Amino acid sequence: KGIGLAVAEALAAEGCSLHLAARGEEALKAAADSLSKKYSVTVETHAADLEDQAAIETLGRTCRDVDILINCAGDVPHGNLVNVDSETWRRGWELKVFSTIDLTRIIFGAMCERGSGVIVTIVGTSADVPDADHICAGTANASLSMLTRSLGGAGPASGVRVLGVNPGLVQTER
Repeated sequence: KGIGLAVAEALAAEGCSLHLAARGEEALKAAADSLSKKYSVTVETHAADLEDQAAIETLGRTCRDVDILINCAGDVPHGNLVNVDSETWRRGWELKVFSTIDLTRIIFGAMCERGSGVIVTIVGTSADVPDADHICAGTANASLSMLTRSLGGAGPASGVRVLGVNPGLVQTER
């Protein structure tokens, strides 16, 4: 949904086959059916909770041969350092930061082995715009920005392009 679905639609419009992953199996299937019918592309779905390490590893193994990986998971809480409790902070980072790191590790390795691929991480402008009332997301995004920039510098030697996108405010249900 949101940015991820918009990216999937743009890729489907270009004729790309897709693998879609999300927690909500019903919404995932509906999106896949819509994209498949509208653009005549193959769409595989993977209902997975990306806060679960085993689910990430299964998704990575299943999709290790993709040409393009779009990292777009995240539900990081708003709030300041005092009012975002540890459990909420860690849960937000588990989904946004650690799932991206772990899935990228698997897919980047496979792409390097074959010498081609593209990884795009949807980061967010808060990586570069300090805001104490959005501190959990800002620090998560800064982490992903550094991951992306670091791999972006190393990837071309293996034929892999890595880049990040920092969208501003987007009209979604969030």
